[in-house]
Amino acid sequence: MAVFFAVLAVVVWGSAFVFAGRTSLYSYNVNGLLVQSNSFDPKTYFAELGDSSIFIVSPEMHETVSAADSQVFNASNVFSVVLNGNSKTVVLLYRVLDSGNTLSYCITNKGDVTKSEKISKEDCLAQLSSEESVKILLDSPNDSVAVPYVLLEKKRLSFKTKNPVQLGNSAFIVANIMYSNAADVINYSNQLISDLLSKKTLNTGGS
Repeated sequence: MAVFFAVLAVVVWGSAFVFAGRTSLYSYNVNGLLVQSNSFDPKTYFAELGDSSIFIVSPEMHETVSAADSQVFNASNVFSVVLNGNSKTVVLLYRVLDSGNTLSYCITNKGDVTKSEKISKEDCLAQLSSEESVKILLDSPNDSVAVPYVLLEKKRLSFKTKNPVQLGNSAFIVANIMYSNAADVINYSNQLISDLLSKKTLNTGGS
């Protein structure tokens, strides 16, 4: 499990601006992250999403592991930690891409950290289209993305970033918008992991 020594910035909703030649009905700059939606005002819809009970956190990974995969995994852990800390049901659904960056299959824990099951592309897409849960889609960074952004749709958050650092920052920003206790939950998780690692080092006689 990754340790998140993160400082969550105070959320500041900046003025709207045009992104990649498009405009959205709602468009805000939040600490460098562009938040867009054509249907829901993010200033109120984030709170509505946060009140939901079941979440699917779905990061993109590669069959042949890429350098960015670990950072995408860490971004998904940010949401897993914060959501679990707020007593939400969290289902991890890893979207595995082939050499052509096309979805090949998925791996899911079905909401149980002790499980890991490979499912078909079709079953994966069916889960992602269900309206029974909130989907958090953390796409692998792409050089073609000019500005990091998150798109809000009905029960769906889709993250697009240029590099892994932007994805991690975006995850922290949105987690902090959805839950005011996000920083406390992450710090508590960090402390538990730090204590566990310290005990392990002592027990093995390490320095």
